[in-house]
Amino acid sequence: MRACFFLVICGAGLFGQSRPAQPVIGARQVQVLSIDGLLFKDLNKNGRLDPYEDWRLPLADRVNDLVSRMTLEEKAGLMVGPSLVPGPDGAVSDQPAYGVNPFNPGPVQLVSPAAADALNRLHLVQFIIRANLPAAKMAAWLNAVQELAERTRLGIPPIFVTNPRNHMGARANFGIMEAGGAFSQWPGTLGLAATRDVKLVEEFASIAAREYVSVGLRGAYHPTADVATEPRWNRFGETLGEDANLTAQMIGALVRGFQGKTLGPGSVAVVVKHFPGAGPASQGFDAHFPHGKNQVYPGNNLDYHLLPWKEAIASGAAMIMPYYAVPKGLTKEPAGMSYNREIITDLLRGKLGFDGVVNSDTGISTGMPWGVEKLSVKQRYLKAIEAGVDRMGGDATPNLVVELVKEGKLAEARLDESARRILRIHMALGLFENPYVSPDEAERTVRNREFEQKAALAQRKSIVLLKNAPLKNQFPVLPLRAGVKMYVQGFDPGVASRYGYVSTVDPEAADVC
Repeated sequence: MRACFFLVICGAGLFGQSRPAQPVIGARQVQVLSIDGLLFKDLNKNGRLDPYEDWRLPLADRVNDLVSRMTLEEKAGLMVGPSLVPGPDGAVSDQPAYGVNPFNPGPVQLVSPAAADALNRLHLVQFIIRANLPAAKMAAWLNAVQELAERTRLGIPPIFVTNPRNHMGARANFGIMEAGGAFSQWPGTLGLAATRDVKLVEEFASIAAREYVSVGLRGAYHPTADVATEPRWNRFGETLGEDANLTAQMIGALVRGFQGKTLGPGSVAVVVKHFPGAGPASQGFDAHFPHGKNQVYPGNNLDYHLLPWKEAIASGAAMIMPYYAVPKGLTKEPAGMSYNREIITDLLRGKLGFDGVVNSDTGISTGMPWGVEKLSVKQRYLKAIEAGVDRMGGDATPNLVVELVKEGKLAEARLDESARRILRIHMALGLFENPYVSPDEAERTVRNREFEQKAALAQRKSIVLLKNAPLKNQFPVLPLRAGVKMYVQGFDPGVASRYGYVSTVDPEAADVC
C-alpha cells in the first residue's frame, strides 16, 4: 500500500462548538476510516472504528479497550525490550544478532531479534537503538520497522529508545552512550550542570528532543539522576555532579525539555536512571561487574540522593530505571534494586508516588542478577515483576512471562497493570495516529546550523575558571596580557598567537602553559 498522510483542519461546528482537532494520520499498511469528516486508522483491520483507535476518547478508555483485546502472548511482549540492529546499509534486518554480555561475560545470548520475528512472534513494542546512522538513513530504517508493526494483528506501534547522543566527544560505549557525531554537540552532563543555567539545560533537552523525534527516536534512556558523592565511581561523568539540589534542578529541566508539559507528538519519553541513586557505589566500583554489586548510603543519606527523583516525578517523568546494585543496609532483603519490592513498590511507587513505567536496567536477568544469582532466569523474571518491574530491559524472552502465567505463578491481571502503564505512553506520544517521520526533514533538522550555534554557546558557558592564580607573583593569569610567553599543546597555535608569543617546544621557558 502506498504511504498516506492525512491532515484535516477542523474549526467551529454548529452552535459555535469546536470540533476535535484532527491529528496527522500516517498510514502505510492499514485503511484510513472517515467518520463524521474525521480520519482514523483501522489498526486491527476489521473495517470499523474501535475505541482504542479513536483519538477523541480519553486515554484511559483507549488503553483499557486495547488491553482487553490483547492475548496473553501480546501482553508478555510488552514486558521485554531488547536492542534492534539494522541490516546492511540501514535496511531492516531479517537476521537475529547474538553476543555475550560485555561486562559480565557468560553464554552467547540473543541480543537483537530479526525485526519481523520480534513484531509478529514475540510481539515486542520497545527496542533499544544503538546504531549510529546518518539522520535520513536512521529515519528510513525506523519507518520501515513501523511499517512492519502496522501489519500486525492490532497494529501497535513500537517505541525506539536510545542512550545519549548529543554530548561533545562521546564515543559509543555499550549500554551507556552512543556516538554523538550525527547529532548537535553539546557539553556533557557535568558541563551542562557547570553552567548552572536551568533555562539553557531545558533548551538543550528540547533541541535534542526535536532531533530524536525527527529520526523516529521517541524514548530516551536518560537523564541520569545519580548524585555522584563517590568520586572513585567510574560513571561520575554521566551525572550532573555531587550536589543533589543542583542535580534536582537540572533533572527537572531535562524532563521538561524532552517531554514537554505533557507527552505528545513532539515528545521524547524519558527513562530517568538509576533509582534510588547509584552515586554512592561501594568503594566506587561499577555495578556492571560482580565486584561492584553493592550500593551503600554512608551516613544514612538516602534522602539526599532522593531529591532529584522527587523532582523527576513532579516533572512527569514517563519511566524510571532502577540500578543493578544491592542496597546494603537499606532493605531487609539483599536483592538488587529491580528485584527489591521495598525499593520499587514501597519506596518508588508508595512513598514517592510514581505511577509510570519501571524499566529495568539492561541485562539484569542474565548478566547482572545481583542478589538473586541462585535463582533461575524464569524465577528472576517472577521476582522482578512481583517487585514492581514493568519491563525487563535488554531481554527478548517474553515466553518466560507466558510460562509463569500458565504455570499459575503469575496472575494475568498483573500483566494488565504493566500493559496499561506501557501503552499509555505509546498513545500519549501520538504513535497510534502517526509513527512515521520524513527522512528529508530529519536531514534538515539534525545538527542544523541553529542547533550547532546554540550548542557552541553552551560549550563556552560550561567552561569554569577554578582559580586565577598570580603569574610568577606579578599578575593574574587571566586575562592574558599582551606579549606573554605561551606553550600550547592540543589546539591551534595560530589562535593562541593572537594573545602573545607561542612556543610548542619548551614549556619551561613559557610564562603560561
